Amino acid sequence: MTARMLDERSFANASRFLVEQARPLEAARFRFHFEEGSRDGVLAGLSAYQNEDGGFGNALEPDLRAPESSAIATSLAFQVLRELGAVQDRRLAGRALRYLLETFDRETGGWRIVPPSTDARPHAPWWQQAGRDHDYDDFGLNPNTELLGVLYERRAAVPPETLEAVTRAVLGRLTVPGDLEMHDLLCCLRLDRTPDLPDELARAVRAKIDDSLPGGVGRDREAWASYSLRPLQVVRSPTSPFLPGFEDAVELNLDYEIETQQPDGSWIPPWTWGDAWPDVWPVARREWSGVLTLRNLRTLRTFGRIEGR
Repeated sequence: MTARMLDERSFANASRFLVEQARPLEAARFRFHFEEGSRDGVLAGLSAYQNEDGGFGNALEPDLRAPESSAIATSLAFQVLRELGAVQDRRLAGRALRYLLETFDRETGGWRIVPPSTDARPHAPWWQQAGRDHDYDDFGLNPNTELLGVLYERRAAVPPETLEAVTRAVLGRLTVPGDLEMHDLLCCLRLDRTPDLPDELARAVRAKIDDSLPGGVGRDREAWASYSLRPLQVVRSPTSPFLPGFEDAVELNLDYEIETQQPDGSWIPPWTWGDAWPDVWPVARREWSGVLTLRNLRTLRTFGRIEGR
């Protein structure tokens, strides 16, 4: 059977959406990946979300609208920097690393995912902290696991005791029985892609990923219609080490993404804020549409599913 393709008109609609309706950051990333745009253009777009303390906030995570710097927003910034091959950048990345080192909690071995003050600003219901303090105060694999990858990539600038403390904390959590929660699994996948990890850590994170994947990934359209981990979030290319066992699910997921493109060229998030902040959710939804549209275009091209690309 011939693979379903994103045709030229659909690609043009997605391109138009990203350039005209997405955030400047996603527009610049699209130009970088598809139109020979500059890396500096993306860095300029990303810099709008960086604070004086070096950390990132300001709704870089669209479901979290607070201006304050947070570990989660800073981890998202490093995802973009890694995408550009700019983790060693002295400006944005260097300042963000200093923020992480200055806010590191030696008692927990990591970072609180968001500061308590973010409750006062518009946010998705799942970011509400009141009544869930232990969920935020305790060490979590999200985002500490992927931030550990940042520390290893920048290890020359990281105090050895800090690197050791975060490594020890992550290893401790990886030995806890049970499958990883979706976001923890994504963070472990990002750590797994970090070059030159110590052997013990590399083995532990890969083993935990392998144990968690069978039950952690949705394999059909019913699962993908709601918020769930999709095969293409795990298998990012045809050469992925996680492809075996997911071949059919990946092909179905590629078809599904092509089929669910919206008339304006975008892809929309499969979640809402419900009744929370009804005047702000449309803004966040539009921003997420830009993020998801760019992600899908990059993925479809990687798997050869865009005509002429």
